[in-house]
Amino acid sequence: MRHFIVTEQQAGKLPRWALLLLCALYVFPGLIGREPWRTSDAPGFATALTMVRGTWQDWLIPNIAGELLIDDGPLAYALLAAVNKFASLVFGSPALNSPWPHWIAMLCAASGLILMLTAFWYAAYELAKRPGLLPLDPFGAAASRVSFARAIADTALLVFIGTLGLLVRMHEISSAAAQVTWVAGFLWSLSIGLENPRRGAAGAALACAAIFATRNPLLALGMALVPFILCAWAPAYRLIRVRFLPLFLVATVLGFSIWPVLVLFTLEPSNLVVTDFLGTSPEQYLRQRVALNVQALQGPTLFGVAYLARTMPWYFWPAWPLAAYAVWQWRAKLTEPSLALPVALLGVMGLLILLNPNPGEAHLAAAAPAIALLAAPSLTTLRRSLVNMIDWFAVMCFSFIGFALWLYWLALITGQPERVSFRAAQFAPTFTLGPVWLEILLGGLASASWLLLVRWRISRQPPMIWRAVVLSASGLTLVWFLLMTLWLPVLNERMGFRSTAESLGRAYVQASSSTKVNCVNTQQLELAPRASFFYFANLQFARDEIRCPFVLEQSSPDRALPSENGRLIWKGFVPAYRQDEFRLYQRAR
Repeated sequence: MRHFIVTEQQAGKLPRWALLLLCALYVFPGLIGREPWRTSDAPGFATALTMVRGTWQDWLIPNIAGELLIDDGPLAYALLAAVNKFASLVFGSPALNSPWPHWIAMLCAASGLILMLTAFWYAAYELAKRPGLLPLDPFGAAASRVSFARAIADTALLVFIGTLGLLVRMHEISSAAAQVTWVAGFLWSLSIGLENPRRGAAGAALACAAIFATRNPLLALGMALVPFILCAWAPAYRLIRVRFLPLFLVATVLGFSIWPVLVLFTLEPSNLVVTDFLGTSPEQYLRQRVALNVQALQGPTLFGVAYLARTMPWYFWPAWPLAAYAVWQWRAKLTEPSLALPVALLGVMGLLILLNPNPGEAHLAAAAPAIALLAAPSLTTLRRSLVNMIDWFAVMCFSFIGFALWLYWLALITGQPERVSFRAAQFAPTFTLGPVWLEILLGGLASASWLLLVRWRISRQPPMIWRAVVLSASGLTLVWFLLMTLWLPVLNERMGFRSTAESLGRAYVQASSSTKVNCVNTQQLELAPRASFFYFANLQFARDEIRCPFVLEQSSPDRALPSENGRLIWKGFVPAYRQDEFRLYQRAR
């Protein structure tokens, strides 16, 4: 590692108004007006909605109108449901009607994102403030410890915001997004544990228990090993092990026990919600959860390794090359807490990801805070040529994406040029143009701000540590802002099910008016449409073993109609996904 000194000028802080504005533009666009999208967004919201509309048993075993979710725990959705319940007490029953529940859920998701960014910044600040990371300065020319730590924390936050793979996933209503918030809280707890071991142990145990009850028990167990690894490896953590580890161990065991104990001892096997509606007993449900996690340790597969090799380079950009550079440059100081903590956490997470035969984005997202935290120190010794390369990549990449978003959107609303307009129209065939002046104003201001920032960065060449990643974070925020202003109605049309669900709801209400029992069986119905139909069409789903007057089927359009399902009373599809057709049948009495 080459010797260096970080001066007070290099440790200059990013103006607070600029940092807060960037965070606001990252968090809040799309908060109002965005409908539940397919993938994880609609199922996550519908799970919380099931808790709001259902009984207390639904709060312990997450499900979407009776469809059991083995992958997820209830904590994240229970928090959303609790806020919805509170809103109904404050504002009355209209707060439970569309679109209030989704707006409230989006506010909760934004609050979770704010908590995640705050916890991550303070974790980076507390670790960088320790004496081991700042180089010795016998001449008194270096920055103060507080200024250095603040600059590192600002840099780490910019790297985190600029990580490509987190852009969409962190704005969804899902357990995967909540899981990243708990990881950030875990990092913060371990960072303050060096000064206050009991407080840090309690916070780290709480974060592990929250992950256990949110989504991934394996990740929670792996993270619970990190303090033991640190206390055996890093000298600073070794000094606090007597005060830290016993409390952490007891609190973690208690935290892991709360949810399984509630499931086993409060849900009776004869409970109708558990046995007849969800189709399983409490013991069977917990066994399925254990079996699912055992399968995630079966070892790497060719498919899993190929997925990681194909996904990780762009998913963690620009954090991963900076993190790798930090490990190499600071290899002599890897036992320092600011490096040892993210390295230990990444080691555990990397092993779990590698052993998983079917890794996914949820597994990668949980590792992003640790990679961003590890990447920040590298910028103190990064050569100017590498800084310029990162800058130019950000300028070229995000300027091109911003230009393309404007070009295709203008072609969509004006019809010119015709070829571009045709391609844009294929993205959402049934999109109807509405007033666009507000979108043009907001998008224009964001784009002008981006151009001014690029001009400032190129002309001034500021010496601050965070200069290398400010364009990456701002460019990605610009892309998200344009998507959530110019393209939001189009994305709602393409990614949502509102129009299809409302059409289905009208047909269902008309047909069910003549029946005494109003429930719907399903065939091959995926979670996202099930969630949307439950919310927008207010369908009452039941287990397939319970014979209902109606059957809702998802299949390909060219499939022959099964006569045993009865009379076809409605069919529809999502315009952007015509290969999926939905059919509602009414059975003969």
